[in-house]
Amino acid sequence: MTIPARLWDLERFPDRLALWRDTEQPPPDVSALVEEWIPSRRLDPFRGARLERESDDFWFATVPGSARDGHVVVCSYWVIRSRQLVRCDLFGTLAWPVESSCTSNALTRSRTPGRLGRRTFG
Repeated sequence: MTIPARLWDLERFPDRLALWRDTEQPPPDVSALVEEWIPSRRLDPFRGARLERESDDFWFATVPGSARDGHVVVCSYWVIRSRQLVRCDLFGTLAWPVESSCTSNALTRSRTPGRLGRRTFG
């Protein structure tokens, strides 16, 4: 893997991760997997992510390996290229299959993890 000349800065990931953990109470292995995935956004925030159709800078990614019982962990975030910054919007647990445009728009509008048909663990 090629390391970029400058890593992307990350913003709001710890707070959003804590909110997701508090709200959805994921199993420890899933929580750890998501936490381990976050630094990958520093290397390449576009890898494994989809750009929202109506945006030039709002991205949506499924956390690899997070699928459990027909659900998967997703993250939506803003990429601010001029500042080489990735700003987390939300983490959520959604039913599979995940459709980027309708799901991430719902995540963005709600601002409330654990809603809109998303499953909470437990």
